[in-house]
Formats: sequence, C-alpha cells, structure tokens
Amino acid sequence: MRPSRAALRPGPIELVALAATLSLAACVTGAHRPPDDTGVVVYQAPSGPGGRVEMPAGCRLLAEGPRQTLSEADLATPDTFREERARAARSGGNVLLLVERLVAPRQDFECAAAQPITDCPKTLGAWYEVVTRSYDCDAAARSSLPPTVASRRP
Repeated sequence: MRPSRAALRPGPIELVALAATLSLAACVTGAHRPPDDTGVVVYQAPSGPGGRVEMPAGCRLLAEGPRQTLSEADLATPDTFREERARAARSGGNVLLLVERLVAPRQDFECAAAQPITDCPKTLGAWYEVVTRSYDCDAAARSSLPPTVASRRP
C-alpha cells in the first residue's frame, strides 16, 4: 500500500524545526570572521587645521590613502578598514590613523547626536571626509597615543 501525499508533507512542527535548524546553521557560518593577523591598530582623530594631526616622534608616516566620504554608520561597521589595515601591514606599518572631518551633522530628529549610531537603524548619521594614514610607530610612541583615540575596531 502506498502512503498518501498528505502523509509525506511535513507538518507545522516539522517546518518550524527545519527553519530553526537552517537559521542556526546560517548564523554559525555567517558569523565567523578570520582573526586579525595584521597587527595594525586603528586610531581616529579629528582633522586639524590643514588636515594636520600631530603624531608622537616615534611614528613615521608610510602612506596616505585617498580622501573618502563615509557615513557615521559606515565608520561604526566592524572592520570597515580591513583592506587599509592589510595594506599598512604590507608596507611595514603597525598603526592606521583615520583623520576625520565632519562634512554634515546628523539630520534625523529621532536619533540624537549623543546616541550611538548603531542604536539608530533607520539613518546613516553624520557624514565625514576620511583620510587613512599608515604609520610605523615604535612601542614608546604607540603607548603614548591618547586612550581617547585608541583603537575603535579590530
């Protein structure tokens, strides 16, 4: 005797269990990121007059990237500057400095400036002009960088 087609179809409990299993599998495989092996630490600083930012004496400028316009949400995304860190490491650098100049402040009244942009999913936040600079800094120079500018992201 052959089973009916209705008997072969999964019921609601089986469908929920399948969906949960697939969701868990997607989270586990999608959440894995390779560890940072570049040794390059990312710092940020507001742009001074003429784009100048003072670095400690033990830091030597290796390269400066092109000017980019990025949103606050872009800057808050983990590892936005992965390629720049890899490039800095290849050139012998151990510090990547993000020199940021505010171009347009937040315009969304539902997301106050004091709130982290990650708490405001409907907006991109403020806009910045960002220039990346890679440096080779000795240990003393790295330890003298102010903690308020210290590494934002891996």
